[in-house]
Amino acid sequence: MRSAWFETIGLRPWDEVLVCTDDGHRIRIDALTVAKWLTADKPRVVDAIRRGSLAYKVDHDDAENIASLIYEELARADILPPHLARAPHLRDYVCRRLNGQADVYVLEADKSIRDLRHVVRHSLNGFEWGYGGSGPADLALSILCDLIPEHEAESLYQQFKWDVIARLPRAGAVISAADVLEWVERQRERRAKRLEESEIQQPGVEGGEPVE
Repeated sequence: MRSAWFETIGLRPWDEVLVCTDDGHRIRIDALTVAKWLTADKPRVVDAIRRGSLAYKVDHDDAENIASLIYEELARADILPPHLARAPHLRDYVCRRLNGQADVYVLEADKSIRDLRHVVRHSLNGFEWGYGGSGPADLALSILCDLIPEHEAESLYQQFKWDVIARLPRAGAVISAADVLEWVERQRERRAKRLEESEIQQPGVEGGEPVE
């Protein structure tokens, strides 16, 4: 086993990745796992490889070899595979100050840079962070709109402002899109749990009257 390469699976390239090796291994793994390989602890990577095998069962030693090959491939290229280069969960949101003014840009996984689109709701003066005002509210909304549907972002951004944006140091910080999406997922789970609890507590209704 001397080399490993990547292929895209599915309609959206960041959903899943097919890892292929020259001795016939084909391993299907979600792209977020692949993206974390440069920093993840190796036992978790090995476990993901073993669970993702398509062709035949991969034993622990083979999985370790495949993991090592992929580490080497990513390190040698110093970039992520092309189909992961613009994966939303691999972005970073860089908050910095230039001459004292707040500035926010998006650093994609392929190292390209773009300005974060300002979704204006409260602040005509741009973004801010480190407190709970209008600039931080717009920053929270703009980051969420960059990652999830706008209607959902609208329902979450005030809480995101208080949980994340208001707590950033005034000097600046880097916000990982993966962390943002994990935060969003927690909110979705809490909302689903509250909805389930409310349905359990609400009495059944039939013909406008509570069912005994």
